[in-house]
Amino acid sequence: DIIPGKVELKWLPRYPVRKDSPVRVPCFTDKQRAWLLRRVAAGGNAWLALKVRSHWYIFDAHGAQEVGNLTKDELLEACIAFWKKDPKPEELCRVFTGLP
Repeated sequence: DIIPGKVELKWLPRYPVRKDSPVRVPCFTDKQRAWLLRRVAAGGNAWLALKVRSHWYIFDAHGAQEVGNLTKDELLEACIAFWKKDPKPEELCRVFTGLP
């Protein structure tokens, strides 16, 4: 079965220098945040994938709402999946489908 959904992809070249500084994502707009929530409210699936350096974070639509205001440690707590390097396609499929 195919699980229809949308993944909003964002990329940053590096983390802030200070550990307690938020990881700002200027290209992730309020309109995009709202769209993710509307998609889920309408019965669809939507996620945010954020790559910073080689690290990958996946957030569900609700968890994505605070992205841009969270520190590196807080991103790790808020995400539903994390990889230190590029995830394998089957790992991404498991996150987006919920299948084992």
